[in-house]
Amino acid sequence: MPDYRSGACSACIWPYWYIFCGHTHAGDVNDIYRINLLTLFWERLKTLGTDLSPRDKASSWVYHNRIYIFGGYGTTPYTYLWDKEEDKFALEVMNDRGWNNQVLYFDIEGRRWVRVSCKGSKPRARAAQSTVLVGKTVYLFGGRHQALRLNDLYCLDMESLTWSGSISCSGPVPEARSWHTMSNIGKSQLILYGGFNNGNQPLDDVWLLNVASFSWTLLKQSTGFPRLWHTASVNSYGDLLIFGGCSSNIVDNVQPLVTSDLVILLRVEPFSLERLCIHALYKSKDITKESWETLPTSLQEWLRQRTNESDSYTPSYYKNNVVSCCGPGISQLALLTETEAHKLNDNKRYI
Repeated sequence: MPDYRSGACSACIWPYWYIFCGHTHAGDVNDIYRINLLTLFWERLKTLGTDLSPRDKASSWVYHNRIYIFGGYGTTPYTYLWDKEEDKFALEVMNDRGWNNQVLYFDIEGRRWVRVSCKGSKPRARAAQSTVLVGKTVYLFGGRHQALRLNDLYCLDMESLTWSGSISCSGPVPEARSWHTMSNIGKSQLILYGGFNNGNQPLDDVWLLNVASFSWTLLKQSTGFPRLWHTASVNSYGDLLIFGGCSSNIVDNVQPLVTSDLVILLRVEPFSLERLCIHALYKSKDITKESWETLPTSLQEWLRQRTNESDSYTPSYYKNNVVSCCGPGISQLALLTETEAHKLNDNKRYI
């Protein structure tokens, strides 16, 4: 299994989930592990050829079964897979580490790292940025370069491997930040959440970027739940789920770090009518169950699965930790019947 680490990258190419790079107690690393999600068996991959330099706070994406990585903060890279003419490295002298703007990919068949030569006007070296793949285009926003956090937007065409240069957008622009997330919630819509600004303040704003018109829209100035260095994931229903990270000044060495186990739910559209109806059927299962067989097979399976899960609930180990911060409230999707809810809420022992 991988060592404990922060600032790692990950990517999923079924049935494997890959974990690579990051920062451990021993410093920056450039190792790569994968877990088979069917067997739950871990293995460390032995790479061939020259490795990329150890780094953390890089960003990654998958395109045509290749795992790409951009940037990061880490060890001086000159003795690793590096091109001194094209790749840029900004050294932080006091730590003998620095930022880079390198693009590489991991060939999962050949088990080797390959340096990518890109054209166009490239982003400056940075770390803790966000990168999101939409179709054949990668969108990059923000990150930290030396002492400065950024709010620039770049595109990388994955077919021509050409950078766009910094893109000017219409509308108000989010303030500069690092340690934020940007997530694809539609063909042309990206959601930006949280991060850490140049005043060393954690952020809790929500922004929508339309990549068809390159326009920013502020959806919510403050959710009341600041987050930085968190994770974000979009499920098949279009829910954006935020988890983990820090909600205080992470570079303050005097005050303790503040974290949270809350899951933040963000949406830009109402829940679908089908989804609301199937939840209503389940909540009223005592009177609707006999008619479930008239429903499409997929909906029947969903209802049966939820019924089986409900039968196995252990009240002392269950807790509702989701808060809705943008869009419809999660209470519209309550899966528990009134009896089940009372059973859970009456029990005070949680983990």
